[in-house]
This record gives sequence, C-alpha cells and structure tokens, in this order.
Amino acid sequence: MSLLKRIKIGNIIINNNVFVAPMAGITDISFRVIAKKYGAGLLFTEMVSSYSIVYKNKKTDGICKFTDNERPIGLQLFGSNPDIMMRAAEEIVKRFRPDIIDINAGCPVNKVLKSGSGAKLLEDPKKLFKIVKMIVEMDNIPVSVKMRLGINRKRINVVENSLAVQEAGAKLITLHPRTAEDRFSNPCMWHYIALIKEKLSIPVCGNGDIKDHNDAIRMIEETNCDAIMIGRSLIGKPWVIDDIISALSFYPKKYKNRNVDIKDRISIALEHLRISCEIRGEEKGIRELRRILPYYVRGMRNSAKLRNMLVRAKKYSEVKEILESVI
Repeated sequence: MSLLKRIKIGNIIINNNVFVAPMAGITDISFRVIAKKYGAGLLFTEMVSSYSIVYKNKKTDGICKFTDNERPIGLQLFGSNPDIMMRAAEEIVKRFRPDIIDINAGCPVNKVLKSGSGAKLLEDPKKLFKIVKMIVEMDNIPVSVKMRLGINRKRINVVENSLAVQEAGAKLITLHPRTAEDRFSNPCMWHYIALIKEKLSIPVCGNGDIKDHNDAIRMIEETNCDAIMIGRSLIGKPWVIDDIISALSFYPKKYKNRNVDIKDRISIALEHLRISCEIRGEEKGIRELRRILPYYVRGMRNSAKLRNMLVRAKKYSEVKEILESVI
C-alpha cells in the first residue's frame, strides 16, 4: 500500500503529497527549481507582506514571481489587517495568479509577531476566520493556512483555529506542531496533527522534524496526515525530496537512501548556483546564495575553511574552483 498519493486542494490536483515549506530567504526561484527537479508535489514562495503588496514595494516582486515550471505553487501572504490582506490577495491574483494563496499563521519571529501577524493571529480565531473568509470570497483560488499550535503552551488552541479556518473555506491546513514560543526548539508534538486530522474534513499536511524518508513515513503512520511538508532539512540536500517520494511509493517495502557522494553534491550545488546567476546576474546570484552554499559542504574535509572561502567568492568561476577542489 503506497503512501505516495495525489491530493486535491480545492480545484487543484497535486501529483504527490510531498510538499516543500516556505522559508524566508531560502525558497527563492533557484531553490524551488531544484526542488521541483527532485519531484516536489507542491512548492511555496517565501512569505510576503500584505502591506508591501498593497503599497507596491518593488522588492516584493522578486519574492512573488515564479515560472510556470514551478506550478503548482502557493504564494504565502502574511499580515494582520483583514482589509489589507484581502486587497493584497486581490493584487496577487491579478498580477501573479498562483495556484494557491497560503496564509501565514505560524511565523514565530518577533518582528512578525509584534505586527500582529504570523502566529500572533492564533490568539484571535475570529480574526483569522475573517481573514480567510474574505480571501476565499474574493476569488475561486484555493486558500490554505499554515499554522502552529498556539502562541505558547498555556494557550494551545489549534483545534479552535483549525475548525475556524475550515469553516471560513480554507482547502488545506498545514500544521507545524510547536508553539510560537517554542520557535524551533523542543520536539514537535505530532499527536496534534493526528488530532486535527480527526476533526477536519479538508486535507491536513504535517510539518516539522522531518529529516529523511524514515521520518516522513513515521509521520504519516502516526498521524494519518494527507501530505508531509519538509523544510530546513532540504537546505543543501534537495535530493532528500526524491528519497522521500521513492520511500513512500515503495512502502511498506524498506527503502535505502540513494548514495549521494561528494562529486554529486558539488554538481548539484553548482547547478543551484548556475540557476541563481541566470535569474539574477552573476554578482547578485552569488550573493543571494551565500547562505545556502555552505550547507552543501557540511561534513566534508576542511568544511569550515570551505565555508569561509565560499562566502567571500564573487564570481561563479571562483565558487566552482573552491567546490571542485574537494573532489
């Protein structure tokens, strides 16, 4: 019985249930193109501010743009003012037409929380309901919500929030089962994914503490979630997507990870950089990938020295020479 399956989100058919999480500063076009190459069923943009969209901040265009090859894709929107959120959604649909609009109700970063956005929305289920409902009624584009358990462990109200957004018309909920206060520390409490899966009639995607295919299988077995979403574990290791897809399709047979040697890792890193440079130009493409390239050399001989060299390189040829020196 394969665990790999198609999933329907509103009127969108997703070919497989292995999704890639939106990550600020990480999931740009180059990252998403690589993730799609390894089979990701659904991609998301980095989160974008509703105010930046409405007031036409030019920097947001780079976050919102995507290619048709990345479809299906969700554009993740954050904010706290229902009217501004709806106006931003209208602008997004008009200008970019993503397949899904995803509402961020899970970001735990202090700057976002202070604006009343991200996980702060979980303190007011009625407000979250209003935001989702207004965007749902604005267009026939499916709306999803990515959320956490609550603002802290004294107020875990994930069931209330999940039921609210379902009633508002959301077509998918992704749950990262930590609180905002937990940030990324403390183990995820996967049993909450199972709980909301029992309560809801719309698809539920589980997110958090998935490092490899074994974790992906265990999450589905333990929670019965419809899809899994993997995030930070893909940085510098995009082939993990393919490992998970293969393991889910072979299930219940045992799956052995592919052997990705140093030469393969360097080749993938250079492909990632090449795409970034093609999109942004060489100088900016390298600058934007400086936070990701060091992940590709983790665990290699002299990796600390390599990382220091990579963050100083200014040309593709320099990066290529540095990376190929370890082969």
